[in-house]
Amino acid sequence: MQFWIETSKGERIMLMPLDEDEPRLIPRVSQPVALNGFMLTYSDGSRYFEPSFAPASAASSTTSFTIVKNGDDNIELRYGDEVLLRTDEYDAITLTHRLPLANGQAVLFELHSGGVACPVLYQLAVAQTGALTMLSQPFGTCSDEGKLTPEPNGFILDLPGNPRQRWVWDTNSLTLRKQS
Repeated sequence: MQFWIETSKGERIMLMPLDEDEPRLIPRVSQPVALNGFMLTYSDGSRYFEPSFAPASAASSTTSFTIVKNGDDNIELRYGDEVLLRTDEYDAITLTHRLPLANGQAVLFELHSGGVACPVLYQLAVAQTGALTMLSQPFGTCSDEGKLTPEPNGFILDLPGNPRQRWVWDTNSLTLRKQS
């Protein structure tokens, strides 16, 4: 099914929801909605909005992350006008989880290779008012079966593998660490 939204400026933009998110959208057809997520812009000028169904309280910043796919090869990850990452290593990048911070937000991205040898890695971005945006190095076990568990002050990402890994994000200390 295709969904379109009309912005407050009168623009019509096609949504690119995940299949499992369609049941959340269907009851809202023809109703005013506010959605969190990010814009995908392709080199041919086409634009799509990929909604994120994180809790509304997670949208704590007016500046947003944008993923721009230029043709088949290059993807840019932006925060506002700042280009955080320009890469041709991944087939797709998706926003997996968004966490509010006192003066910004932390966002977890999945980096999809499009292959079977290492289908998914993860990357964390932290954006705060008055500070440079932080982007972690890619991390993970290459598994596309990670289990994300939101916590009151962050999240835990459990990744299967040999050895399996557990990554913990602590919002209070702004620390991402691998737990043994």
